[in-house]
Amino acid sequence: MSTTTKKASRIIKAKTIQQVNRELVMRKLNITEEVYFNMMLDAGTEYLTDVLLSGWPVGDISGTELYWKWWYNHWHQWDAQFLTESRREKKELHADLYMRLHDASDRGYFPNKEIMDTILRRRHNG
Repeated sequence: MSTTTKKASRIIKAKTIQQVNRELVMRKLNITEEVYFNMMLDAGTEYLTDVLLSGWPVGDISGTELYWKWWYNHWHQWDAQFLTESRREKKELHADLYMRLHDASDRGYFPNKEIMDTILRRRHNG
């Protein structure tokens, strides 16, 4: 099997796991897909504006594809962590646990230099 084929297989497997995890999260939290995606986008926007670019005008962030890939990757990791940890929690605590695990503002997470340069260049060129 070629390296390209192996990489494509890993990507397909990761996306399948993310999709299954997303479905499980939505079931555990009793939310729709629309609510799930709005939470992810709102949290990503808030993190960008309040943590990474605190106090700077953000402008149009829709073109920062690298940032959003980075954000989705972390979000899916936090979903997996939630699914593991929620097994030990009472159902009525799931929503609080989910929000706590998905709060990146106090975790010291920062995109790599390439992503930050893209964000800052986009902000500067507006």
